Amino acid sequence: MKLPFLLFTLFYVVGWTLELPKERQPVKDWMSAHGYKEEKGSAAKWEVEATALVLVQDGDSTTIATERGMPLKLTAESKLTLELKVDAMPLKGDLSRSKTEDAAFRLFVVFDEGGGLTTPPRTIGYAIASSGAAGDVVTSERFDTVRFQVLAAGKPAVGSWLTFTRRVADDYKRLFKTDTVPPIKGLAIKSDANDTGGVARVSVRAIRID
Repeated sequence: MKLPFLLFTLFYVVGWTLELPKERQPVKDWMSAHGYKEEKGSAAKWEVEATALVLVQDGDSTTIATERGMPLKLTAESKLTLELKVDAMPLKGDLSRSKTEDAAFRLFVVFDEGGGLTTPPRTIGYAIASSGAAGDVVTSERFDTVRFQVLAAGKPAVGSWLTFTRRVADDYKRLFKTDTVPPIKGLAIKSDANDTGGVARVSVRAIRID
């Protein structure tokens, strides 16, 4: 009687964390060791310092993604924890318009409903935005299956370490108006300033789902 449950738990992963080294190393080495690939742009300007991933953009855009450790099944108690510090952001960014869709940081949580990471199925983009306010929800003008959940916005988000926690399953149900939450297919980390010609610099200390 317990066999189906056992097979279920073997198939799905129940937790995920951003693994960071204890010392500085080339970003390409870190990406290769932990299953990340560039989905857009180049991460050559990014840095891996002691216990932090540093995202650096100067008028350009970079997205790295991983499906390692997936699929990840969520429960009602599953919690996303994110710790980061924004030192610079593209001040003219506006997530509601595709022509100005720059943001210092976005974590894309891609759900397992078919499709890929660049032409996504239903996806939540947890964002540090240049405009708007914390709590805003924005539907992407590029993909109507992507919802941006703004965690912090504007100048108040710059200069200090920030910690955010989210119940991802609750966010999914609210944003997509459904009671059924599929497992997570992949995660993508993005920083961009190409649409508005700005700059961005963000240090990420922790991304964890448990």
